[in-house]
Amino acid sequence: LHSNSYIQFLVHSPTRPSIHFSPLLKNMPPSKYLQPIAICFLIAFIAIDVINDRRPQKESGKIRESSGTQSPKGRGSGSLDLDWLTSLNFTTKKKEFKNRAKPIPREEWAKIDNTACINQKKGAASDLQDYQRRAPYVLLIGAMKAGTSSLNTYLQEHSNVMTLGKKELHFYDFAFHKFISEEGILRSDARAAYRKTYERNIDVPMLKKNKNKIALDDSPRYLFWSERVPARVLCVTPWVKILAILRNPIDRAFSQYNMFSNHPGKTGNSTAFTFDEWIANDIEDMVETGVLQDKIAYADFRNSLEEEAAWKAYTRLGSHAPIGRGLYALQLRQWFKAFEEAGKSLHDIFVIQSELMKEEPNLVYGDVLEFLGLPHEPLKDSGKKLVGTYKSVLSPDTRKMLEQLYTPYNQELYELLGEDWAGVWDP
Repeated sequence: LHSNSYIQFLVHSPTRPSIHFSPLLKNMPPSKYLQPIAICFLIAFIAIDVINDRRPQKESGKIRESSGTQSPKGRGSGSLDLDWLTSLNFTTKKKEFKNRAKPIPREEWAKIDNTACINQKKGAASDLQDYQRRAPYVLLIGAMKAGTSSLNTYLQEHSNVMTLGKKELHFYDFAFHKFISEEGILRSDARAAYRKTYERNIDVPMLKKNKNKIALDDSPRYLFWSERVPARVLCVTPWVKILAILRNPIDRAFSQYNMFSNHPGKTGNSTAFTFDEWIANDIEDMVETGVLQDKIAYADFRNSLEEEAAWKAYTRLGSHAPIGRGLYALQLRQWFKAFEEAGKSLHDIFVIQSELMKEEPNLVYGDVLEFLGLPHEPLKDSGKKLVGTYKSVLSPDTRKMLEQLYTPYNQELYELLGEDWAGVWDP
């Protein structure tokens, strides 16, 4: 403040500065030293305001570009630096995109979160007939646009797998609200309705007659709704096996975009939109709900109560979630946790690499048959199934940005699933 050191700052620790006043200060009138102190504080506040103004801010449904240049960062050992998202220069507005389903009002969350399994009548697993344990015998839970249709087609070629009249039953997602009460999940009602669904879609007399026959439920949203579907499955059909097939999350999202752009009715959008616009909308949802955040180090955030709450908020928006669907580690972690809490073996979950199935379908098909306990049969047709057409090209810059976003989740997935998965989607 002056050439004479009336105030000396002595730092005893990195976080606790101590202020010591010189004896000369005690004899000075307050006007002599309070004015310069006030000026210092004013300068500090102005500096802080300028710094905050240069940070990226959300404005009118878009991410505003920072006036400064910053190198992109992903979610490494520290927390997520969201500044790199600004380089995508997204300009979409949320109102341009219609949801896949209606958002779930917060006043209904408590009922959805009550996963108590209510056995209203008999309906216990021991009271079921044998054929009911084989329909469904296995759930193909996703991921969407990762090869579920191809895997379903391969399995339906097996002599012991029943062909359903309807591919995706969506029993545990869109249809399940009727079986949730304030007390919990109404198991008997849900089980009876599920049985009727199969009776409408398969040859029940054949299923009863041949004890080697099984049926599956292929509904890709089951994986994504990881915060509610596992509890429903374990209450109503605790005997089932789980199949999941995962694809590079960037390729998966781009495939989902092309499916919707080729069939506008699936999104309810009458106007064309780019892939960057679509994923910008989703990334903003993830930031707003807290799934993507820069406050907590990723190692501390994952599997935390904060992450669980954020994921609930995000999945209950009812959006198409092209980017969020690719956070496989988070979703599988919640499925694994539900199985462990229910005392069900994780050996009843089998996870497949989509890319490996495309390269070596016979190998993957044989592994799946072994997992399901089905006799080996050669795959009749290992050709490509339901290959979509792309009308656009994914830009290298967008791919690079998404690689940074997905890196920590992919790394966790590799750790979760073992050495066979190590680095499969690394750039």
